[in-house]
Amino acid sequence: MAIYLFKEWCRKAVSGIRFPPDRVQVGTELYRHLEDRYEEFLSQGHSEAEAQQLAVEAMGDAWAIAPQLAAIHHPFWGYFLRATRILLISILIFTVVPFGRYLYRENFERADFFDYYNTADGFTQLFHDEPELSFTENGYTFTLREATQWHSEEHGTYTFCLILTEFHPLPWMEHGEAGVWIWARDSLGTVYESDQSHIPGSDTPVLSGFAVNTSPFSSTYQMWISDDLTDAQWLELRYDRDGRDYTMRIDLTGGDAP
Repeated sequence: MAIYLFKEWCRKAVSGIRFPPDRVQVGTELYRHLEDRYEEFLSQGHSEAEAQQLAVEAMGDAWAIAPQLAAIHHPFWGYFLRATRILLISILIFTVVPFGRYLYRENFERADFFDYYNTADGFTQLFHDEPELSFTENGYTFTLREATQWHSEEHGTYTFCLILTEFHPLPWMEHGEAGVWIWARDSLGTVYESDQSHIPGSDTPVLSGFAVNTSPFSSTYQMWISDDLTDAQWLELRYDRDGRDYTMRIDLTGGDAP
């Protein structure tokens, strides 16, 4: 009898609360208060029926309390808090998780974009270096990770390969285009146009590049020059667009060869 009486009183008291989670929580708290009052009256020597009735009367008129509880627990705040939780979870998913994947890739899953030359017959690695040269532009950091010179004696060709990474701290920032706008020159005086500046059909040497790996925080570019740089002492990568001028110089005399 007490359970039905108390639940009925609570149902009436919370009937004006329109946000379901609040309605359940407030109803549970009111029910506990009724049980406490009930135990208190029992300890005073009242019978169970008297204690039940006195507990309900001590809590007041449920219908009179309902509008007051409804005013306190406005549905706007309940839905606002729920939307906020969803938003925070979404931010965690779209920032922390991709950032973790980026860190994992950078530290534990070093991709080798030179698999073609590593596995193809007839290619010899003449030069290899990890210069770790960087420049920063408007929040973007570009880092030259790797430089390798390959030679195919069978075809008589030389290919100088580079890996450039672009990092930005905010996932909604657009990806930079330095990987396809960088041009180069070497110590022998040869100028290599950027991929975007090169005119199709021209015989001018080109520094080609394209993105091979992207995430919300980074892009990785593979770049290459189809030329023999074995006699050059250095190669400069230049980015001089939009009034900015950055230079990364690779020392071609200090690399390792297998």
